[in-house]
Amino acid sequence: MTAFLIIALVATLLAVATLVTPLWSRETRNGHLISGIVALFGLPSALVALYMLVGEPSAIDRPATATDDLRAQLIDIADDLEDNPDNATGWLALGMAYKNIEAFSSAEHALRRALYVDANNATVQVELAETLILGAAEPAPAEADALLDRALELNPASQKAIWLKGVSAFSQNRFQEAIAAWEGLLASLPEDASIRGAVQRQVDLARQQVNPRTRNRVIELTVRLDPKFADLTTGSETIFVIAQAVNGPNTPLAARKLSVDALPTTVTLSDQDAMVDGLTVSQFGELALTARVSFSGDVAPQAGDLEGRTRVGPRTQATLVIDTRLTE
Repeated sequence: MTAFLIIALVATLLAVATLVTPLWSRETRNGHLISGIVALFGLPSALVALYMLVGEPSAIDRPATATDDLRAQLIDIADDLEDNPDNATGWLALGMAYKNIEAFSSAEHALRRALYVDANNATVQVELAETLILGAAEPAPAEADALLDRALELNPASQKAIWLKGVSAFSQNRFQEAIAAWEGLLASLPEDASIRGAVQRQVDLARQQVNPRTRNRVIELTVRLDPKFADLTTGSETIFVIAQAVNGPNTPLAARKLSVDALPTTVTLSDQDAMVDGLTVSQFGELALTARVSFSGDVAPQAGDLEGRTRVGPRTQATLVIDTRLTE
């Protein structure tokens, strides 16, 4: 169930943008397209409500009438589509709705109908591939890979297809392929994308499978002070250098203590500098590095302190310039 939730969460976020445009751009030639649109926009809301009802321990004894009603609605939509079998958009929406409630056999049927009607629809190919992956015991079936390859031929920028290529490769122990796919996806995502954390965690997990004995990651960090702040320091001030996980606990993973008169200098941060037992820099992929000149000598930041930040991914070397004065 956990694997399903991780895959479905990321895949759903990636699917929304690719599905909405075809729904509105396709000419409405009969009233039955409305059913497909209702399935797309109405059912997710019902699914959220259903989860809130049955997903909580306190709701175990409640009658599952919401599930019965939802399935009845899906059956009605399916019956409607049987009378209009050329409505690929409707079949696609129905298949996605079934997939979201883990009715994978019904989802596969609906998506195969959509693919039969529109064989060159990359979105349908991706959704069917995901259904096959989620509905099968590991490893992912070969047909899923073939569908994803075809979808990427039609739309090389499909982020969901790239994500699922990594999922499929990982399930077949092709960890390097999974890393390549997910790192390519990360490169295409905005820095503030909500799914970056989930993708990065999968990259880290794949790397652990490739090098299960890798320990004691060492980062060489060169720290400099921006010349514009030279007159503000005497050289005796304390500098705290801290490493934290970008996607992980806020607790510092490693820390070093320097003085301004040592700058510029290169320090190392490794598992040996761990602040908490069991939390080390080797456990996380992307790290946020901070160097702060503390005029009070206190590790907590204060107004007037000088600070610099940078990030490192798989690299082992980085440069950080202290170039900002804290205002609060």
